[in-house]
Amino acid sequence: MKYIWKEFKVTYSNKSFVVLYIFVIILFTVTGYSLGFLYKATKNSFMPLYFSTIYSFVLLYFFLNLYPIGENIREQISGGLENLLATPLELNRIIFSKSLVVFIALYTPTLLFQISIFLWSKDLITFLFSIFFTHPLYLWGISNIYVSTLISTANPMGALTKGLRVSTFLIYLFSIGPSFLKLEFPQLLLLILTLLISLIVLIYSINFKKKLNVERIVRSIMW
Repeated sequence: MKYIWKEFKVTYSNKSFVVLYIFVIILFTVTGYSLGFLYKATKNSFMPLYFSTIYSFVLLYFFLNLYPIGENIREQISGGLENLLATPLELNRIIFSKSLVVFIALYTPTLLFQISIFLWSKDLITFLFSIFFTHPLYLWGISNIYVSTLISTANPMGALTKGLRVSTFLIYLFSIGPSFLKLEFPQLLLLILTLLISLIVLIYSINFKKKLNVERIVRSIMW
């Protein structure tokens, strides 16, 4: 518990990140609520479900590439090679503690995003399914992958920059998709699809983390 609290203090002691985080929370909330005007203009019944599932996944991945800002905080999040070797905790506990901090940081804006969409969509099934099933599974998987990548690579910035480019493109693609393609999918089909995606990400993160050990991390950082 002390180690988890330490991770929270390390992350949120960065004032620049706190300012960015508050801005992201406001941006997510405003964006989710403003999508209601698009829904009223298009009268597309697929729109609420689309934005509350697929679009929120892409937005969160984009935010993850901005978190936490500052090379020094990235080094603190990853722990550094010396800190990792000196820490008495098991590697799995270290990854769990760091992943929990990232998970909470990601879940807060997505929860507000879902609430702001629910205010105009009134889609209770999608709202409950998203905040209790698909998004927690997906975010926990992403958090594990994120922390494991930072710990096990000598160039975390390079690895995360590629993801930023991909997520930016996906945001643009998914934003214009419903308008031009007039997509319509059954609600149950999309809910099942997002659940499968979340489970795939979670399973991949578990397998990715299982392959990590101190020896492999040292070798990857050194070489």
